[in-house]
Amino acid sequence: MEDKSKEQIIKETSQKLIELNKLEELEHLLKNNTIEFEEEGITYRVRKPTYAERQENSKERSKRYLQLLKDDNYILRDQLIQIYKKRDINIEDMEKQIGALQSEIKQFQLKLAVAKDQKDIDILKEEINKLMEIQMGIIVKKSDLLSMCIESNLIDYSNQYIVYMTFEKKDEDKWVRVFNSFEEFLNNESSIIDKAVYYSSQLIFRREDYV
Repeated sequence: MEDKSKEQIIKETSQKLIELNKLEELEHLLKNNTIEFEEEGITYRVRKPTYAERQENSKERSKRYLQLLKDDNYILRDQLIQIYKKRDINIEDMEKQIGALQSEIKQFQLKLAVAKDQKDIDILKEEINKLMEIQMGIIVKKSDLLSMCIESNLIDYSNQYIVYMTFEKKDEDKWVRVFNSFEEFLNNESSIIDKAVYYSSQLIFRREDYV
């Protein structure tokens, strides 16, 4: 099978986010600080971490930070940004573009919330989708450029560890962790993890002003 181009991956990723990022779906799934969903007859859930789990995550993040500081293959974000600047690649400009696009998306979402005419609704949705696709392209590019910095690695590691701790499945009348260890979680390539990561991010970082 032919490898997908980066443009195809960006388009598919943004489309998945557009499809998943529906308030109705999240409101339906959200129960008592958890999001439940079914996959192949199994009931799964992600939930907000407990205080003890946040403390465990903090310890793991600190350990990972020290490991990365000792690894010559990683450098700090500010150092990497300065290296890129010398090559006429401006990360700060990308961040401004992402923010400006988010403002545009928000304005269209506000219009969509009060739109009555179906033609207007369809046009607004199309504009939002276009802007989200452009924004996702910049986000993916920026993430690619900063992937070797310590801070990016640390954020990814911490988020993954939270999902590992709070991703559970129903076993009769009990909830149990889907994975027995963090290593098992990292080595699993099932698409169910992508869904768990997305739902976890929506649960933890969800903003009340989503439209």
